[in-house]
Formats: sequence, structure tokens, C-alpha cells
Amino acid sequence: AAGQIVSRFKVDSSYLRANGAGNYAFVVHNPTNAADRFFLGCFEGSVFDGGLLLNGAGDSLNVTGCTFTGVNEAVALVPTTELSPGASGPSSMFVFERNNSTANKGVYIIDAQSPKICNNNLECGSGPGAGGEQALVSILGQAKRIFGAEVTGNAILHAPNCTTGVF
Repeated sequence: AAGQIVSRFKVDSSYLRANGAGNYAFVVHNPTNAADRFFLGCFEGSVFDGGLLLNGAGDSLNVTGCTFTGVNEAVALVPTTELSPGASGPSSMFVFERNNSTANKGVYIIDAQSPKICNNNLECGSGPGAGGEQALVSILGQAKRIFGAEVTGNAILHAPNCTTGVF
């Protein structure tokens, strides 16, 4: 579907389990063709035992009322930095709200436009490495600055060896 809006999807009331340590329960992976990097995704009321990897994902990703367990990040968001059709900034507006997570590494955002992490119950396990990237909510701007990030109303309990709750 080159040049088309592709992969509008909804995952609702599902139980997804990774098939082994280090694997994610659900993965969205876009091709490198910028014209195809446009997703409208909605995850509601589901359980992800092993986490959710959104790699090269596109616009309007909403994760609401889900439960995350396992050794990976609850959500690892590695979105495209390509412009979406009609957009004036980087794609991937991401909303993560009313979720419950006991996942090992929390919410990890490499790049996004206005990510919202709101009203979640988040408990961080022991992530690998050292430094801020171990944080329960880690928002990095590797490709460019992230504007409009909001982290509010969350119950955050991070493990003793995590350096901080939010980075």
C-alpha cells in the first residue's frame, strides 16, 4: 500500500504473551518507506505479558486500560521521525493512560510529538544498564527535541536500583 494510509488497527480485550524472555508480546514494525509510516493504533483493555514494541510506528497511538507484565518495557516507542501527510512536525502523537504496569523496564520513548503518560499505576522493575534510561518513564529526544510531553497523575513505584522515576 505504498503512499497510502495503512494499518489502522485496534487491539481490544486480548491477552498476548511473549514466547520467551527478551521477546515482546506484540510488535508493530513499519517498513523504511516513509510513505508507509502512518498508523492509527488503539490498544484497550488488553494484557501484554512481555510488553509492546512500537518500532517505526506512526500517528495517533493510544494505549488505554491495559496491563503490562514481563521482562521487557511495558511500551517501547521508537517512532518514525518522518512527516506524516499534512503534518508540520514529527509523527507519533502517543497517549498512555489508565494502564497498570509491573513490567521490568517501564515506558521508554525514543522520540515522539507531545507524548502523554497520564493516570497510570506504574511499578518499575530492575532495568539493565545504568543512568536515567533505567527510569520508569524515560522520554529521550534522540533525533530532535520533544515538545509538549506530559507526565501527570501517575502512581510511580520504581525499584531501588532505578535511578529515578521519570527521566
